[in-house]
Amino acid sequence: MRRALLLAPLLLVACGTEDVDPEDRDAGTRDAGTVVARDAGETVRDAGETVRDAGETGRDAGETGRDGGDIARDAGETGRDGGDASRDAGETGRDAGAPRDAGPPPRDAGPPRDAGFPDAGFPDAGFPDAGFRDGGTPDAGRVCNPSANMTFFFTEAGTGAAGGNLGGLAGADQICQNAAAAVGAGARTWRAYLSALNDATYGRVDARDRIGAGPWFNYNGTNIGTNASIHYAMGGTGIAEAHMFSECGFVIDQMSTDLFTAGWDIMTGSDEFGMLQGGTGPSDPPRTCADWTSNSAMDFGWVGHEGATGWQTWNNAHPANGCDQASLNSTLCIGRIYCFATN
Repeated sequence: MRRALLLAPLLLVACGTEDVDPEDRDAGTRDAGTVVARDAGETVRDAGETVRDAGETGRDAGETGRDGGDIARDAGETGRDGGDASRDAGETGRDAGAPRDAGPPPRDAGPPRDAGFPDAGFPDAGFPDAGFRDGGTPDAGRVCNPSANMTFFFTEAGTGAAGGNLGGLAGADQICQNAAAAVGAGARTWRAYLSALNDATYGRVDARDRIGAGPWFNYNGTNIGTNASIHYAMGGTGIAEAHMFSECGFVIDQMSTDLFTAGWDIMTGSDEFGMLQGGTGPSDPPRTCADWTSNSAMDFGWVGHEGATGWQTWNNAHPANGCDQASLNSTLCIGRIYCFATN
């Protein structure tokens, strides 16, 4: 409209002094206003169309964005479905696999105890009633098949009420001889691995001097060493627990809750060098259950551990609390001894 108004004076100047009919002038002015108004309307309409087109473009962009989101969501659903399928396939494969290994069979509990003897029932030992055997023979019904060259074992049977009274060294030797004979090894000469201060037969003697030079072999025929190699004083390393068997192949399990099976304290009266434990004077009495003739709680013995641990050795571990059955049992001792053949 402003452009139309500016053109009007120019038209008048161009026409000079020529008279113009008022009606014609008015009509021209009216026509010019109409044109200007129409042009302005067109401009507004065009602007509206532009805004509308921009709105359409924004709406189309929104639709495109929403379609893209739907596609991404569908792709996520597909990926999740694929993961579920993979997981299900893995579960199926695992279920279809070989059954899990149940592990090694349980350890053999060892030969059954002889039921023919009364329960010992020592509550201070912390173990169930033991049902000790009081003889030197293995359980009836067991088949003992020691190696032909067996020359070493620990006695399987305990001493029962006799406790530390073995009948002296001669009686202890006979226990070894009887145990060996019961499994077909009685042709050899057997000695108990025990020290004594004043034995009725042998006087003062160290265990290592009673058994010969070796080498010795266990129930399975395995070489356990010589006199030098089993004693620490001679640079030896002792006897390994893996080589420890009774005359009938029995293996001690010190973790057992059964006293007979766990009885790993073996009477020796000796130190790690195989020499007499104690006996140096009134304040240091020998730990030999009165040279293996006493079952009194007032006397003392000394034991080794069938399974050596730390400073404790197969022949030197700790004192027994007494020489009676209950005192011996309180430290996992049932009166077992080591036996060596001298030939």
